[in-house]
Amino acid sequence: QSYLCVLRAYSYRRTFDPATFEEVLPCLNEAVRRDPGYGDAWAMLAWLDLDAVRFDHTGGNGTAVGYPEALQAANRAMRLEPGNPIAVQAAAATNHYMGRYEESERLARLAVALNPYDPDALAQLGWRLAVRGKFEEGIPLLEQAISRTLNPPGWYYHLIVVDLYLKGEYQKMLALAERWGVDGSGMSQAFIAIAAGARGDPARARTALEAMDKLDQFANGPAAAFRRHG
Repeated sequence: QSYLCVLRAYSYRRTFDPATFEEVLPCLNEAVRRDPGYGDAWAMLAWLDLDAVRFDHTGGNGTAVGYPEALQAANRAMRLEPGNPIAVQAAAATNHYMGRYEESERLARLAVALNPYDPDALAQLGWRLAVRGKFEEGIPLLEQAISRTLNPPGWYYHLIVVDLYLKGEYQKMLALAERWGVDGSGMSQAFIAIAAGARGDPARARTALEAMDKLDQFANGPAAAFRRHG
């Protein structure tokens, strides 16, 4: 049963769907209660504790207390299994959202060193570098992750489309955002709107904004959502 909870958590992490989150979180809490020595369950619990705040899955009631809880779960997983790649990635992500960027980057690099063929580890490091402005190193890592993944999740492309925007390549940005915006996330719809606006296509931008408006992720406004991600 605990293993099934971990599998469900992997499935959730492809879409970050709030309804799935509500099902998986209690499942993982029960898993670590039932099997307290199961490192992967603690690592996945760390991811969901983080998501409760960074994706506002708590319906606007979340506070930064979720970050220390997430880090505590990730650290417990690493104590149980030093070098557990899921735990190291979760710790890297949590440190990023706590504003500890150097530690976040150190852990993200460790995750790649532990498992250099893992696309998710590459994408996590690439994202963390690019979102802090280190595009020259981050974008090739994201592209490498995409090339090693049969069906990449939409977030693998988010910083790539930002990079295209900053370079003024709006048509290429729109094409990529449209192609991978099918994940239904608010971020993907936001990038479609930005690209369409830059291309001078207000009708397409308006459609994307209307889709974005329906998603809980932007309940407190897009600026707040983007700011949360650093």
